[in-house]
Amino acid sequence: MPTLDDDAIDFPQAYKAVALLMRSLALEQADIDALMEKVDVYGEPRITPKMKLEKALGQVDEEAAASA
Repeated sequence: MPTLDDDAIDFPQAYKAVALLMRSLALEQADIDALMEKVDVYGEPRITPKMKLEKALGQVDEEAAASA
């Protein structure tokens, strides 16, 4: 997970894929936060990896609600 932000350069849907995995595993928010602390961040990005993952988790949740 440390290279998630870097992996997203080559695989733009990396955050969504990880979000789907997290929702499939039914991880608690504390567990998600602990994993996000492990993502390497270089410099001070305007949009942090945590923000990107929170957005992806929201998209996954919306898609799940729409298909239910």
